Amino acid sequence: MWLRSLSVAGAVPKTGTTGRLWSGGTPQTIVISSAGTVEEDWVGAYSDDLKLKVERFFASPLPVAVR
Repeated sequence: MWLRSLSVAGAVPKTGTTGRLWSGGTPQTIVISSAGTVEEDWVGAYSDDLKLKVERFFASPLPVAVR
């Protein structure tokens, strides 16, 4: 499995940073490197073009949604 560990920042300051923490949409996928830099930032559902970009980045097919 490619995911070995995951750290999530849980403490968010109450003032002064909310504008910088805004996400672009729902859903949003952000890939952060082990150095703490943003590698990719995808906004929206995984349809067609976006699904292909995510699959290429991770070199793995995404599961198929059942309707």
